[in-house]
Amino acid sequence: MTRTLVFVLLITCSGLGLAQDCALPKPKGNLATYSQLLSIQRLDGCFGGENDDSEIAGSIRKSKDAVGKLEEEVLTAEDYAALRNQAAQALMELAKSLKREEDSATDEWKQRIRLVAARLESAASQTALPDNQIFNAEEWKPDSGLAVLDGELRVGEPVDEDCKAGYTDACKSAQRSAGAILRHSLLANDMLGEVVRVARIVPKYRDLKVLDDKWTYYFEHGHSQYPWELFVNQAIFSRSNDCSKSDDDAGRSSIGSNANCFASPPNGQIILFHLDAAPEYAGSRNDEGSEFNAVALVEVIGYKWLKYAGDGSSGRTYGGSLIATVSPESSGKRVGWGAMVHLTEKFSVGIARRDLGRDGDETTWLVSADLGKLLDMTSLQERLDFRKLARTNP
Repeated sequence: MTRTLVFVLLITCSGLGLAQDCALPKPKGNLATYSQLLSIQRLDGCFGGENDDSEIAGSIRKSKDAVGKLEEEVLTAEDYAALRNQAAQALMELAKSLKREEDSATDEWKQRIRLVAARLESAASQTALPDNQIFNAEEWKPDSGLAVLDGELRVGEPVDEDCKAGYTDACKSAQRSAGAILRHSLLANDMLGEVVRVARIVPKYRDLKVLDDKWTYYFEHGHSQYPWELFVNQAIFSRSNDCSKSDDDAGRSSIGSNANCFASPPNGQIILFHLDAAPEYAGSRNDEGSEFNAVALVEVIGYKWLKYAGDGSSGRTYGGSLIATVSPESSGKRVGWGAMVHLTEKFSVGIARRDLGRDGDETTWLVSADLGKLLDMTSLQERLDFRKLARTNP
């Protein structure tokens, strides 16, 4: 369908008045150029805006409204894929519609129309691919000089050039072609902008799910934490998490900007005066058999690293601590000193030196299962409070 854009300039006795009319004929006198009138029409919503009653504008508005209704929904990855497809279909519809404008265009304007239509098709293809970013919406928004495609194509100056000889058929054709390019570019900008606005957090949907799984892993598979350990780790995390960095910091792994940020859990834990119990083994000595004792164990200071799997559902932990062992009953010294290695999330192996009353210090071996896990010392509320440190509100 070919629509003719006509230009009207209203002049009052007090000066120049430009009406909000999308059917304006040629300017009168030297009060305005043709490109200036195109700019006025664009600002008045004549190209893809509220005053555009073209068929393609109505169709794209319906698609845009359908996307906008999802604003308050909790979108899944499948919903996001559907949004991308809807945007891609709208872009293809725009490309086909613009190509139909070639019938009334001159050869030079046909080239311009084909360039924009090809870019619309390319944008549709890229938008449909799930791993690609949504095509840049701002690229389609005309600037003050009526240039689209990030300034690559200008339509205002060619219109003025084609209208130098007056309001001829060539001038009218240039106006129609320029208006068509502006209309389809602005509609592409509106459609893509709406999809990006509604789905701003959806591209991160899977990342957020992984992030939640990582936090679950941190509390359920990391080292158990007594209140004082939790306090220390919280204090460190509150100053060093991703959301506490500026937006320009390199290496940031959080989701979102500082105004609305979700940070990853810590990659490690400080171990401080961590109380536990362990069986203690000492080998034969001075014709005396081996010994097994139950001892209290204190991890005086230590650190445990956590490495998370890509999907956040699993991981690996390892670390070490300096330890003190305390035996409630001993014919030698009750306190021993040593080190412990955390090989897995469940078991740790330690070695210590203690006088068992068999002629001097002996090497003892210990195995710990982090009994604090059985006590479930970190409450749900404490976990939530910890996670809030990784979330800054807008």
